[in-house]
Amino acid sequence: MFPLSDKREDTYIAGLSMGGYGALRNGIVYSETFSHIAGLSSAVHLFDKDAQHIGGENTIFGDIDKAVLTNVNPKVAFDELIAEKCKMPKFYMSCGTEDDLITAGKDLRDYLISKGADVTWDEEKGGHDWDFWGSQIKKVLEWLPLDNDINGLGSGNVKIGDD
Repeated sequence: MFPLSDKREDTYIAGLSMGGYGALRNGIVYSETFSHIAGLSSAVHLFDKDAQHIGGENTIFGDIDKAVLTNVNPKVAFDELIAEKCKMPKFYMSCGTEDDLITAGKDLRDYLISKGADVTWDEEKGGHDWDFWGSQIKKVLEWLPLDNDINGLGSGNVKIGDD
């Protein structure tokens, strides 16, 4: 119905907070589909053994202590991607300096970089809120390769009307 590209280089995934975790994890696990991943204020702290948890992780992931060792953990997923010699996506990660998730985000950033990932990191004053995310999504759109005419049809190059 929609003339969207099925090419990896035209396919991106992004999210914020728990969706940021989901974008990072699924973008890594399905790296044959996604070439660019953006995670804003990503809830990756769930897999830090020393982190204070929000509660309910066992409902989401089963036994969180066991889940940490599987590819629901973005670090494990990335290690599997490297071991399988899959195509590596590019990452955009950000977090507000007043957000409690910034330490876990920086830890994942440093881990990915240490393993050879192409990571763009941005932090600015802000918390875990829409003011921060609104500012960041503009930066994500600038970071994505949307101006390239060889990309498939997407929000960055859709023309409406006679323009």
